[in-house]
Amino acid sequence: MLNELDACISRGIDFLYNNQLPHGEFPSYRIYAREGAGNWDLDNAIFPTALIAHSLRFLKGQKVHEMRNKAKNFLLEEMEAPGLWRYWSAQSGVTIMPDLDDTCCASAILLEDRPQIYMDNVSTILNNRDENGLFYTFLKPEKHEENDIDSVVNANVLFYIKEFEGVEKVVDYLNAVISENREEGSYWYYLTPASLYYMVARAYATGAKRLEVCSQIIATKIIEYRLRNGAFGNETETALDVCSLLYIEKADLSMMRPAVAYLIGCQHKNGSWQRQRFYAGPPPPTPHTVWFGSEALTTTFCLEALAGVKDSLL
Repeated sequence: MLNELDACISRGIDFLYNNQLPHGEFPSYRIYAREGAGNWDLDNAIFPTALIAHSLRFLKGQKVHEMRNKAKNFLLEEMEAPGLWRYWSAQSGVTIMPDLDDTCCASAILLEDRPQIYMDNVSTILNNRDENGLFYTFLKPEKHEENDIDSVVNANVLFYIKEFEGVEKVVDYLNAVISENREEGSYWYYLTPASLYYMVARAYATGAKRLEVCSQIIATKIIEYRLRNGAFGNETETALDVCSLLYIEKADLSMMRPAVAYLIGCQHKNGSWQRQRFYAGPPPPTPHTVWFGSEALTTTFCLEALAGVKDSLL
């Protein structure tokens, strides 16, 4: 299996390397239909590149090093004072308010080299909470303006800021959502519980240790309820759930083997995995009218999962 994994990962890295845009962004797309085939339009956005830059940490080689550096430079160019990001990039020509999903995911990447970012934006982030201590999605000038609470966004705040006064309120909220089977009503922008599980698990694995109880519940759910014929859903869901089990250190390799075989079998000849819808908009309460995804994003999640399994075999 190791040789097969090596070849698969190498092809995927080549695809990403050949498709990253010169300024460091990875292409993303939008579609105005919930499911099925249709016309996808190019969508110049910051968020996919921030997610991809994280997953690339688990891959090796000169091409990976170059891609991460280019992605970091792109994120740095898109940063606004005091260390904030919006969903759409400057190149898109679309205006939208800064938000905590983009801000925390981008900050966590740049924090590796620029610790000053934490000092610049942490107070702004911590001030963007409701009366229950949960984080709003958007950074709006007035707190009384209509805003939303999204469980995945709150998990991504913990991915960036591990400890702060009031952190237990966010942890208790995520514990309740997952233990009480309220996942699908807790997020707005995401399409599957796999997204919530992945974001919670990676926050836990990178230092948010208060999420241990929550993470153990996630591992049980993935293993007992989401495993179907070796896969956990489509390629994106399967990759996310494999990554979650690896983060939580609950990856039984004998159990994972069918899922790995499924992911390997879904890879295209050019090294990519197919474009799939990963999140949606606009903000609530307007019903979803646009969905987002890209080959680069699906591919990177699959590569992160396969690289993690490979490391477990060594």
